[in-house]
Amino acid sequence: MNDNGKDVAHTYTNSDGKEIPSVTHIISIIKKKNITGWANYLGFKHISVKNYINEKAILGTLVHERIEKFFDNEEPEPYFDYSINQQVNARFDIFKAWYDSAKPERIWEEKEFTNDKYGGKIDLLCKMYDDKIVLLDFKTSKAVRSSHFLQLGGYLNLIQDCEPEMYKKIDLCQIVAITNCKVVQEVRPIELMKKYQDAFNDAYELYVKWDRILREEWNDSLRDLGIL
Repeated sequence: MNDNGKDVAHTYTNSDGKEIPSVTHIISIIKKKNITGWANYLGFKHISVKNYINEKAILGTLVHERIEKFFDNEEPEPYFDYSINQQVNARFDIFKAWYDSAKPERIWEEKEFTNDKYGGKIDLLCKMYDDKIVLLDFKTSKAVRSSHFLQLGGYLNLIQDCEPEMYKKIDLCQIVAITNCKVVQEVRPIELMKKYQDAFNDAYELYVKWDRILREEWNDSLRDLGIL
């Protein structure tokens, strides 16, 4: 879940004990389409961009945690903010309706992977659509975006490195966006995901180069800047 805060601040280490970035942190350096106009719109409405992003991140993280509790058959703990708690409950109800209808047969859920370069946590690998194996990620955005499939490209790279036999069995990649009133979803066959995997590799190289410049010339880093 890139849009909702999951995984961005999570710390991963590789086999040498070196801290490595998350898939979502790498993707965050790519400029979102129309971000300036969106920020100007919020300013016109007298809405703090920082506060708006923080609230959305909290909402997404809590929805994700609620889904994780559901997978683990655990009771969720209510959030102290009543308004956000109500939003989490509403989105979980929408997720649950989708889940009951789609009936995914779970293979992995909330499974972490790391290679030597980066790490990530996969929301769900399951069987759907007449026993096809589907790599699936949940979002709380209003729509499915291109960056969502770029994120799945990074996850596919991790599975290919860590679980090559399972990687060969994946048929589809799917984004399920849980909005405040419905589910919006898109599916891509695995054959079309290679370009997203390659693009993610390019994004990683950009991340490394830009982070190196910030550290060497500006005494800063992408993580310290808090780019989300």
